[in-house]
Amino acid sequence: MFLNAKIKPVLLCVAAAFTSLGCENSHRDPVQDHDNTHLEKQSHTIVDVAKEAKIFNTLLAVVKAADLEETLQGKGPFTVFAPTDEAFSKIPADTLKTLLQKENINTLREILLYHVVAEKLPAGKVLKMKHLDTVAGKKVKIWMQGKMAMINDATIIKTDIDASNGIVHVIDTVLIPDKAIEKPKKKGQAFKPFVEAPLPKGYPAPGPLDKIVVKDYPSARIAVAKQTQNWLGMNTSFMQLFRHIKKHDISMTSPVQQVRDPETKRMKNMGFYYRNITQGQLGQDKTVEVQDQKSGTFVSVGQRGRTTESAIDIAQMRLEQWLSQNKKFKQDGPLRVLGYNSPFVLPQNRFFEVQIPVALRSVQEN
Repeated sequence: MFLNAKIKPVLLCVAAAFTSLGCENSHRDPVQDHDNTHLEKQSHTIVDVAKEAKIFNTLLAVVKAADLEETLQGKGPFTVFAPTDEAFSKIPADTLKTLLQKENINTLREILLYHVVAEKLPAGKVLKMKHLDTVAGKKVKIWMQGKMAMINDATIIKTDIDASNGIVHVIDTVLIPDKAIEKPKKKGQAFKPFVEAPLPKGYPAPGPLDKIVVKDYPSARIAVAKQTQNWLGMNTSFMQLFRHIKKHDISMTSPVQQVRDPETKRMKNMGFYYRNITQGQLGQDKTVEVQDQKSGTFVSVGQRGRTTESAIDIAQMRLEQWLSQNKKFKQDGPLRVLGYNSPFVLPQNRFFEVQIPVALRSVQEN
């Protein structure tokens, strides 16, 4: 659920609790407010400037939660591309709540540091560059869309707010780290997903890497086991499924599916696809259930490396932002991850897709 008019003031009050601001009116338009002399006091750090602006309450709250406030009050110099409260309102409330939990601090810090450059760059210098190296260790893209300056998919809506330890540029969308521009590839060195086993009949090829696309999947037969762990904390679902396909002489396919519980944010089951929908029999086989999965449409982003919670969280945020900007689609089920490689493949060569099932909105919903 996205932040609506009723939820947003509550979140701003939470931000106020973090920053001792109080719930004042925070809807001032940063583009139309030309009198910003009070923002440019040289004795003020970036954090002080953000507090006085009254449009960065949510940003200040998450900076506090990620234990980065002291860093941004340090000597610097820093350039901060600061998302407004309206920018944060594009992120689903449940996702933002999850990011604020202590166990997700590393993901939160990575996202925030992706907005920071370790030097002072006025707008004139920013616009002369194609990419900037962020403190998160990843690059952001600078480009022009007509007369509007852009950083990745965000519009820079105000520039050159001075602080004693750097400078602030205001943006209208939260930046989500994108591995596609982390390390630009030379021609002929593009990463290609390596598929170890045949795909289910009619399934689209994996990919592309780091690009959000809409993909259609045909119906398929799948063996599903609940995600469980033994007393050592090891996942036992894979072996349950592996024993099942061996018992019934079903060949291994790729990908392996995992479905995420929207409440706990943990994977609730794992599934092995059959090669075609006529194989085997439907029904329960001890801890494994064979079922027919309906055809469906998914918004998808391909990822390279280990399927860590952090990587999945960031991909989910990117997909949810995409959905917030593409109103003809709505989410139609829980997030899933399709993994194409076994542990025998080196981590840097592994490929997986994070996907959200979608449906077209009705005329009434639009």
